[in-house]
This record gives sequence, C-alpha cells and structure tokens, in this order.
Amino acid sequence: MDWLTSNLAPAWYSAAGFGFSALGGLLINGLTNTMREGTKGRGWKTMIQGSVEQIMYTGSYLFGKPEFIAIWLGVKTAAQWQAWTRYKDDGGSFDKLLSPYLAGNGLSIVMAITGALMINWAQRHSALAWIVPSVVLMGIFIIRLWASLASSGRAEWVNKKIF
Repeated sequence: MDWLTSNLAPAWYSAAGFGFSALGGLLINGLTNTMREGTKGRGWKTMIQGSVEQIMYTGSYLFGKPEFIAIWLGVKTAAQWQAWTRYKDDGGSFDKLLSPYLAGNGLSIVMAITGALMINWAQRHSALAWIVPSVVLMGIFIIRLWASLASSGRAEWVNKKIF
C-alpha cells in the first residue's frame, strides 16, 4: 500500500493543482460577464479558453518560464485591440470592455500561480497547499458577489464610493 500511495501522490498533487487552475476559468468567466453590464456575455467558448489559458499559465510557471504569461497576454491584447477600438468608435464605453478584461486576466494569473504553488506545497506536505487556494477561492467568490450586487442594483451601498 505504501508503494501505491507514494507513487500516485505526485500525480494527485498535479491533478489538484491543474484542476484548481482550470476551475478558475469557470469562476472568472462568470465574474467578467457580470462586470460587462449590458454587453453580451461571452459564453462557453470563453470558459474553455480561460481554463486552457490557466492550465498553460500553471505549466509555464512550473517549468520556470513565467515570461510566457506576459507574451500570451501581449498576443491576446493585440488581437483584441482592433475590436475594442471599433467598439469605442461606435460610442461604446471602453471601460465596459477593458475593466472586465484586466480583472479577468489578473484573477486568471492569480489562480494559475496558486495552482502551481499548490503542487509545490503539496509535494512538501505543507498545509499551505490547501489553505492558500481556499483563501483565493473565497476572495474570488466575494468579488463575484460584490459585482453581482453592484450590477443588479439590489444593494445601493455597493455602488457608493468608499474614498
């Protein structure tokens, strides 16, 4: 039994870390759709794209090539730039497109790097492997709840400026 658990444990750690990263694509897509306020949601294709991107980010971080994340974001931004410019020229709010894009990518990177660190911590049998991802998930759920309340108009206090 010890042989089985010692040989399968690294696979489970990797599955948990990459699974955590992929889960982020689902959570973050819902958040960015909420933030778009009246613009059409992106749907299941964006959820899959987000999950695949986060798996790529996790892998690049684990393989010691985090610069891949910056390169990928540059390519994504360049590909979107013309559509954003056209949207703004048609009278759309640039903020409605750019804010969800930046928030979604920022949270994607947080989820992906947390997934990579989760694998490293689990291999060292550190409690951080479960504590940090739990805190990150709670944070994302709180942000998503905040965005839902703010966009629905159900909570006036959410839309008030704090400072």
